[in-house]
Amino acid sequence: MTVVRAEWHGSQAVTLTYRTDTGSVQERMLFRGDEPGLAVLAPAQRRWSFRGDGRLFRLAAEARRIRLAHLFDPFLAASWPEIHRHSTQAPPPSPPIATQLFNP
Repeated sequence: MTVVRAEWHGSQAVTLTYRTDTGSVQERMLFRGDEPGLAVLAPAQRRWSFRGDGRLFRLAAEARRIRLAHLFDPFLAASWPEIHRHSTQAPPPSPPIATQLFNP
């Protein structure tokens, strides 16, 4: 169960909106007397965590961005040497197919 929203009614009651494991959204009013029956999952039991290696995430995100680049710039292969001309790194060799397709 995942809590979606909690709306307090004074200091003794709260309306809890939650999503079950099956995906349905439900609502329940809880009172202070209901507190002993509630439990919070420990961090090790959480389904999602942000404790991963940030460098690996950035590497994977950059690989995904490069893989999807053709959707936003179909001429990226032809402009690749232009992009690297302004960088400090040596440009990669220009693919011959890009030269043949875009510069007849």
